[in-house]
Amino acid sequence: MPHMTHASSRLGIDEMLIGIYMARFINRQDIWGKQWVSWDQARSGYAYQAPSMDTKAGRFPYEQVTPDLVRRHFAGQVSCAWSAIDQTFCSIWLCFDSDTNDGALDRLESFLKQWRWHLIREGRRSGRDGHLWVLFDGPVPATQLIILGDAMIKLAGVNPKSKQHPKGIERFPRTATGYSQVRGPLGINLKPEANGARGWFDGAEHDLKSQLEWLASQALNSAQDAIKEAEKQRSKSRKRKVNKRRFHNSIDHFQVLDYVQARPQGGVFVAQCPLCSNEGHDTHQDNLRIRSDGSVFCCVYGGPNEVHKVQEIIASLLWKS
Repeated sequence: MPHMTHASSRLGIDEMLIGIYMARFINRQDIWGKQWVSWDQARSGYAYQAPSMDTKAGRFPYEQVTPDLVRRHFAGQVSCAWSAIDQTFCSIWLCFDSDTNDGALDRLESFLKQWRWHLIREGRRSGRDGHLWVLFDGPVPATQLIILGDAMIKLAGVNPKSKQHPKGIERFPRTATGYSQVRGPLGINLKPEANGARGWFDGAEHDLKSQLEWLASQALNSAQDAIKEAEKQRSKSRKRKVNKRRFHNSIDHFQVLDYVQARPQGGVFVAQCPLCSNEGHDTHQDNLRIRSDGSVFCCVYGGPNEVHKVQEIIASLLWKS
């Protein structure tokens, strides 16, 4: 084990608490990320640490994740990010990350608590909602965690991070087989805009010993329950896809003239648009314009929901039939 520095030895944290922290968050001890900041503090990121490389042209030799490295992470001598999956593509945690303070992570936390998931909130600071951790009592395949995490976000009614929602909630593991990482709790964020913030857990005094003792007392979620719930969500997703295919098959064979009372008008047929009717419009029953052979039709009225789409009209007519 590397020589313990004077600063890390002053922390007063025994090996048992270090071991519990590692058992909760460390998926791999051979690879991790070391946070760096440029000399002018304009840029920052993580230098990948792996046995096959010495980062920054050898100026920062590789070291594996050890209790001493974790102590230095706590002491602020290095800021570490931990791998989201292990060598078998499993993880002992699911993590949600929010870089804004729009309340989405609060809503997700509240929703998951209603479903009896035990959660740990960490890294909350001004302008940032932080991390929400779901810790498990054993490894869970990353494929299952991705299904479970995405379902949790969707059911809670919050936005996942995407091109449409760049400030949405990010889920880790990010991929089922590739490397992704999350900055380790209780470390100091070196980014200039973070102002030296430490990733404290909610629920305990802001000193390292109290935080680690609180962490040791927290219940873990069942890995088997997570797998079962992921399978349940996968099954529901498959049913939705089947129903969607059936719907599109119905569209392929759909004949609108079989579902509406149409009348000829100027070389085409006209009929009442069911969606316009639901909104209290189309009293003249001519918003739906239909080609004489029934192969093409459209809504021509710009109501409160603007012109209704063909698929929405078909869905309405099929539902009523």
